[in-house]
Amino acid sequence: MVGAAGQGAEQGVLAADLVAAPASPVPLAEGVEVAPGAVVGLGWFCATDITPEDRVEFSDT
Repeated sequence: MVGAAGQGAEQGVLAADLVAAPASPVPLAEGVEVAPGAVVGLGWFCATDITPEDRVEFSDT
């Protein structure tokens, strides 16, 4: 895994991870074969302020 971090101009901290995976997490076109470890994923993290609209409520019912 390779990671990178930096400062966004107005957004604050940005981070990315580049990861080799044994299989694709999404379906590929029919007939496409992929060698194990040949799939690469890129994930971004962008920090944000928490707001009341971001809340998740849990219920036992």
